Amino acid sequence: MVRVRFAPSPTGYLHLGGARTALFNYLFAKSHGGKHILRIEDTDRERSTPEAVEAIMQGMAWLNIKYDEGPFFQSERNSIYQDYARKLLELGVAYRCTCTAQRLDQVRQEQTARSEKPQYDKLHRPKDPTPQPTELPSGQDAEPFVIRLRVPDVGEAVFNDLIIGEIRTAYKEIDDFIIIRSDGSPTYNFTVVVDDIEMQITHVIRGMDHISNTPKQMVIYQAFGVKIPDFAHVPMILGPDKQKLSKRHGATSVIEYKKDGYLADAFVNYLARLGWSHGDQEVFTRAELEKYFSLDHVGKSPAVFDQVKLLWVNSEHIKKLELSQLVSELVDFLPERGLRKPNQAELPAFSALVATLRERAKSLIEMADQCKFFLEDQVIYDEQAVKKHLTPEAKSLLQEIQVILTNLKDFDDKTIETACKALVEQKGLKLVQIAQPLRVALTGTAVSPPIFTVMSVLEKERTISRIKSCAI
Repeated sequence: MVRVRFAPSPTGYLHLGGARTALFNYLFAKSHGGKHILRIEDTDRERSTPEAVEAIMQGMAWLNIKYDEGPFFQSERNSIYQDYARKLLELGVAYRCTCTAQRLDQVRQEQTARSEKPQYDKLHRPKDPTPQPTELPSGQDAEPFVIRLRVPDVGEAVFNDLIIGEIRTAYKEIDDFIIIRSDGSPTYNFTVVVDDIEMQITHVIRGMDHISNTPKQMVIYQAFGVKIPDFAHVPMILGPDKQKLSKRHGATSVIEYKKDGYLADAFVNYLARLGWSHGDQEVFTRAELEKYFSLDHVGKSPAVFDQVKLLWVNSEHIKKLELSQLVSELVDFLPERGLRKPNQAELPAFSALVATLRERAKSLIEMADQCKFFLEDQVIYDEQAVKKHLTPEAKSLLQEIQVILTNLKDFDDKTIETACKALVEQKGLKLVQIAQPLRVALTGTAVSPPIFTVMSVLEKERTISRIKSCAI
């Protein structure tokens, strides 16, 4: 069975790159009927925080990137790492090193002076891979020591990356690196391999920034004599200027995109298309992503983050979403814009309003802002709009419209439109000459949903009341 893992370090929020890695692992598992495991790599005690863990969990929950097992915390698994380290010592493929930091610095300086690659000089490496004492560092040792891995002297670490292709690294380029520090804590590369063995990971899908770790991790797998998983390193995400993604490009917590009015499914759709393709299709449902995703169609080149494209994808999802679901999404979002939620009696009219907004809206922010007139009892008027459109002539027209609307028995879009157009024709005016004054009187601005919809959702009493207050 395919088993993959998303293994973030809780040192900050869940950003775009991390979210895409989580998504690709999730989709790969789904498309193969496999399992997706969540592992929190929190062994960096100084930088890992509970707040960062919570931020990661919130981001995954919003994006609905589910996991089948976990979350597992590395900080709770130290005894497992110790057992595996002792096993390597017993096998003779790891050994104790008591070199001081000062000595290692001196060795590196001398190697650099000779134009050699700075490496550990293997002072304490046994001549042959024979069983070693299994005592591990405690941090309280009379003579501090670390545990190093015995890297083969000859040969290469070779793997066929499922995205990039074959990658070769000569063993002589890999140091006899530390797997257990002098304080007894395990190092990153060691914990990753131990966990992947324990969790029976079959495919490691991660960002390109981890590719330099792969040869070292392969040596650890080989030392244990276990099958090495398949690796797939996903190219980086760049900004529109083709530079490394930064805050100025939108490299922020994925939760910020929720606050900016993006639908979770739209954001997932866009993340999936950052480096992956399925023909020319741009808009995908979640079910389609789970069905079609394949590492074969992940590109080798860096993906470019495009805020305009993201907005377009979001607008397409807004159009396609079931109206009842879109209303629910928008209602939940309203507090983000400081707006109240409609009550049960208002929901039918609110739903009708949302139906008229969805075709042009790019985000929930736009939709919420255009619903203000409906949700706020006190209209806030834009001074420029009032000055331009509520002229004495316009106020006179509003007084006439008020009378016409008061006499209407039905108060739906079509009835209101017919009545207003009759007045326009009678006066020899253009529709805009009454539409704009009405728009300002009812919403406070010169931009709103279709004016007849505005009146019908406000209903007769509120519509006439607002017109009356502006017609004086």
